[in-house]
Amino acid sequence: MINNSVFQNDFYENEDFSNQNFSDETMSKIRFINCSFVNSDLSDTQIYSCKFEKCRFSNARFNGSEVISSAFINCEFMFASFFGTSLDNCKMTGSNFNCTDISCVSISGGDWSYTDLRELEFYKMDLIDINFEGTDFVGAKIEKSKLLRCNLNMARTTNLRLNGSDIRGTTIDGVDILGISFMDTKIDLEQATVIASALGAKYTP
Repeated sequence: MINNSVFQNDFYENEDFSNQNFSDETMSKIRFINCSFVNSDLSDTQIYSCKFEKCRFSNARFNGSEVISSAFINCEFMFASFFGTSLDNCKMTGSNFNCTDISCVSISGGDWSYTDLRELEFYKMDLIDINFEGTDFVGAKIEKSKLLRCNLNMARTTNLRLNGSDIRGTTIDGVDILGISFMDTKIDLEQATVIASALGAKYTP
């Protein structure tokens, strides 16, 4: 197992950490730029106040990890696994989560603007006070979940399913209202006005 001594510095650039086992390790206040963690095992890691920029985590495993106040800017996570991962107040701007496993993930606050979350399934999750501005939710499912006080302004929402979810307090300006399924969705008065306006624009003779 790789121990903490592998991260003796607080800054790494263009390093290759692919195919390594970092499980149960602690990473704190380290900055990584253009580093590769492809196929690496980061299960049960503790990641505190770290910053990753343009790093690659394809096929990496974060299962059961705790990630707090860290940033992943323009990172690649395709086919990574976040089963049971806790992400608390993290900044994920511009990162690609296409085809990732987010089963039982816990997301508390943070900035997920302009991320790629296409076709992901958020089932019975609490998504509260999160910035999803400009995020790609095309084909995603957020079902039987709490999507409260979030910012979905300008998000891509074609074929987004919010069935059975509570989205009260979430802003939905500039989205494709007609592309969203609201079956059994709890909405507030402001959202109802936005939806009604979109429907009126669609069906007015």
